Amino acid sequence: MRVLVTLIMVVTPLAGCTPAAGPAPPSGSTPPAAAVSASASPPSVASAEPTGPAALSPWPFLPDGCPPGRHDVRQWRRIDPAAVTVDQRYSLNYSQCSWDVSIRDGVAGAEAHPDTRPAIPPGLRVPDRWGPPRVIKRGRSGFLVGFNHGEWGGALRWYSESGPLKRELLDDNVVDLLQVPAGFIAFTGLAHLGSDDGRATEIIDTGTLFRLGRSVDLGSAPRAVLLEGDGAVLVVTMAGISRISPSFQVTGLLSTRWGSFYPVSLAREGTIAYVGMRGVVAEVDLAADTPTETWLSPADLK
Repeated sequence: MRVLVTLIMVVTPLAGCTPAAGPAPPSGSTPPAAAVSASASPPSVASAEPTGPAALSPWPFLPDGCPPGRHDVRQWRRIDPAAVTVDQRYSLNYSQCSWDVSIRDGVAGAEAHPDTRPAIPPGLRVPDRWGPPRVIKRGRSGFLVGFNHGEWGGALRWYSESGPLKRELLDDNVVDLLQVPAGFIAFTGLAHLGSDDGRATEIIDTGTLFRLGRSVDLGSAPRAVLLEGDGAVLVVTMAGISRISPSFQVTGLLSTRWGSFYPVSLAREGTIAYVGMRGVVAEVDLAADTPTETWLSPADLK
């Protein structure tokens, strides 16, 4: 009697065939998520694949971080984003510099964006499941504490003045809390692995409790916000700029692609909005019939 023996070969991939991980995102601009979009893996870049040397070994723009000091962005080079190559966008994506923009004495200035977290008030007992709080605001009804751990989740929690948790108000990544006359507006959302979602939700402060009010879809994860004089709110998202009216209606002002550059700050002087992000500052004329952007940079893009 013959016995047939079948040999099964198991092929194990060689370790040398595994692609090397890219450089980690700069700590100063990683949202938690931002923004904002916090992830253990390198952030995605523009939809087109990089070509040339950057495809093999990306060289970050401003690899040593932001030049020290505060800079007048009006003196910087002006760049048409439409003329920026894929390789240059890829380089900006890995930049070690994120710009914090602000207006002082009518002049738009930029300096390195600080990567700081709020101090936790004494007696406030917060969990560690989402890492350190992203934002803490004190209202008449107690403390609002926002957590943002990127793809691992987040929440908005209400704590009493003495410290104990009262309740969880939102089960979402909190990007910012903006104080308004009725209480606060919570900006939440996440951009990760092809998804990009964001909302703005009223948190009404009655003096004895916080309760949820109106809520609107932003269409993209929020990154920076600014309260305007008429009570409207200017919102920078991964996909451009929108405005929330005092009646909580959202109007898109600029549609663009900022997902690879992680905006972190917003300032306005007259009709001009300045958006600080990785490597460059975007200048947007909000008074134009169709707002467009110009990039401002302290050095030539490589």
